[in-house]
Amino acid sequence: MKNRFDMIFERLANEAGLEFEDVKEIVETYVETTYSDLLELKAALRTGDAEKTHRKAHSIKGSSRALGLTELSELAGRIDEGACENNLRALSGLVQELDEGYEKIVADFCKWKQR
Repeated sequence: MKNRFDMIFERLANEAGLEFEDVKEIVETYVETTYSDLLELKAALRTGDAEKTHRKAHSIKGSSRALGLTELSELAGRIDEGACENNLRALSGLVQELDEGYEKIVADFCKWKQR
């Protein structure tokens, strides 16, 4: 059974001619950056900073979409929209879903890169 990162690797290898190590480095950068963005997004939400919530959600949306991580991209997009509407109270559940989805991505990636 293919891991989601097998599909990401195949797409990036075919479209951009990247090798395994290149794809691994791209995904490692995504994992690190998204971790930081999630921490900042949660802090911004706690302090009621709609603009920063928007920026961080928008960043996660774009980087997730670039890797083909549609579920995370869509969740981040919903958070982005809510922040733009200054509707922060409604976002905590979505941020929790995003955080849980991110953790699953990290677990899948760790399994994938150890092969």
